[in-house]
Formats: sequence, C-alpha cells, structure tokens
Amino acid sequence: MHGFRIHHTTRVRPVAAVLVPAAVALAALLLAFAGCGGDNPTKPGRGPITFNIPTEISLQDAAAAAQPGDTLLVLFSPFPLTETVSFSSDQTPLIIMGNKDRPSLSIAVSDLPILHFESPKAGTRVVQMGFSGGYAAVDAAGSGAISVENCRFSGGEVQVYGTGSGLRMDVTGCIMTGAGLFSIEMGPGSTVTATDNTLDGAGDCGIFLTNTAATVYRCIIWRSANYGIACNGSSSLASGSGCNDIHMSGVSPYLGCTEQDKDLHEDPLFCDPDNGDYTLDYNSPCVPNLSGCDDFIGALGVGCGTGL
Repeated sequence: MHGFRIHHTTRVRPVAAVLVPAAVALAALLLAFAGCGGDNPTKPGRGPITFNIPTEISLQDAAAAAQPGDTLLVLFSPFPLTETVSFSSDQTPLIIMGNKDRPSLSIAVSDLPILHFESPKAGTRVVQMGFSGGYAAVDAAGSGAISVENCRFSGGEVQVYGTGSGLRMDVTGCIMTGAGLFSIEMGPGSTVTATDNTLDGAGDCGIFLTNTAATVYRCIIWRSANYGIACNGSSSLASGSGCNDIHMSGVSPYLGCTEQDKDLHEDPLFCDPDNGDYTLDYNSPCVPNLSGCDDFIGALGVGCGTGL
C-alpha cells in the first residue's frame, strides 16, 4: 500500500453540550432576550429566533435552546469549548452562521468533535465559520442532509466527517488546511458533494471514502501526504465529478478511484499559501480560460499576478 494506512475510525461519540445548572441556564436565556420583543427561547413551538453569540448568549446555551428555524449567529470567536456542541434531529433544520471574518470555534479536547449533528433535516447549514482542532470539526451521523459553506478549517484530525444510511453532506467553497488525517471523510451509506473547495496538507488523504459515493467537482487537493482522493471498499466517484486539480500527493492522486474528466495535476499557483492566501495567480491552471472548466477551480478566484 506504499505506506498508506487504511483508517478504521473508532468514533468518539459526542457528549451533550456543556450546561450550567438548569435554573441558572434558564435565567440566562430569559435575561438575554428580555425586553427584545421576541419569544421566550425555552418555549416549545415558538417562532424562529436569532441567537447572537457570544454577546447575548453562549454557544452551549443557544444549542440547548435551539429549535427548528433558528439561526445561531456567531459574531466573534468564543472561548475554546470543553465539550462537543450537539444538535438532535428534532432541533433541525437550523443555521450556524458566522461572517466574512469567519469567527473560529475550537475545542480544548483533541479527541472530541466540535459540532455534532444527529440526523439533521434538510436545510441545516453551517456557513462562514472557522474551525480549529478537534477530532472532527463538523461531524454528522444518521440520515438527513447538511451543508457546510464557505468555511475555513485548520488542523484537527478530520475536518468534515459524515456517516449513516441516507446522510447527504454538501461541502462548498471551503478552505481546509493541515488536517491530521483527512479534510473530508465519509463513512458507509452516506454521500457527499464537494464543490469549489481548496484542500491543503492533509496528513493522510485529502478525501477518504469508505463504502460511499461522492461527487468531487472543481476542487484543489494539494500536498496530501499519501493520496488526494482514496476510495476504500465499494466507494466510487459519481459521473458528475471532474475538473479537480490534485497536485503533490505523496504517493498518487488516487487510490481505488477512477481519474475524472478534465482533472489536472499541476501547481495551482496560489498567491501566498504559507501565509494563508489561497487566491490564484492570474496565470494559474485553475482559472477558467486555462483549465477548460466552466469556472474557477478551488475556493477562491484570482488575487495576484501579471494581467490582474
């Protein structure tokens, strides 16, 4: 296997979000929304609420009170978490949203996920967030659907993980750097569509699939230690895959997968990747007029170079 280690994941099941004693938590929630004209956040069946984190309420308390239709708006990076923040199927769909600065969530315990979703309902979204560390930054299991959009991931073992019969994950426009194992890992029964992402420096494979199907389109997968995309067991890439630039994989661009139409294996010519700038040089092979694809490959467009 040329040094490739098949990854048999032992999932560390997330525990419930950290909660203070019930009376104190209830008082904090009521104070946060008192006088705002909004519904009591603990009232069953209330209308959708936007929780402003952490200025009005902690992420943990917002997660405990969240109901379908809510938005958890993260205004700036809260303190590192000590436990996984979990959402049940009955709380979804909901949105966890940051802003253009991508406020970062991190966890002090390296073998726990940061966010966990159990059978999320369609419409559940994680948008414009940053993540640092954790065993998995965004972890989903069961069935349902969740999308991860325009987020930035740094470190951790696995940055996006999903498994379960009927689970669908969409990962779009994300920058994913320095994963200890995989930027994206999908387990049996699940499906993933990864579009317009930039993956750099995964410690094993950029994308690792086990008995699942994936569509990987217009992604840059760069400097993976072993393979760009690994298809383990009965995994395969769907026919809509292609237009990826898979470059500088330690062993090979693929393991067990068929190379897709218009895939490249060229230096993407990032502007300044060592300082986190993954925009493309004007002469990058990932720009549309040079790649032959219908749009930019990767998460970002042109940011430097002669002709800009």
